[in-house]
Amino acid sequence: MTNEEGVTLDNVTGEVLTPTPPSYRSKLDTVKDIRKEMGVIYRQCRSGKIEAAELTKLMYSLQIMQRAIMDAEIEERLEIMEQGGSDE
Repeated sequence: MTNEEGVTLDNVTGEVLTPTPPSYRSKLDTVKDIRKEMGVIYRQCRSGKIEAAELTKLMYSLQIMQRAIMDAEIEERLEIMEQGGSDE
């Protein structure tokens, strides 16, 4: 049930229900994508849309993802180098 202010209420208890935030999708396949996302959330924090504590958590998660991508790229390059070196 929604009242005149657009707030959704529980039909049984009348309590205000917290709306489920819309799902957020962002391409995070490359280090460049992650850098862009870091900029987005930094600006959100500066504009007061998210708290600094939330920014810290998100940045930390993005750094872990960035390291995983970099590690995978290094691993791929090493495999290519090893395959090229075994032909001799």
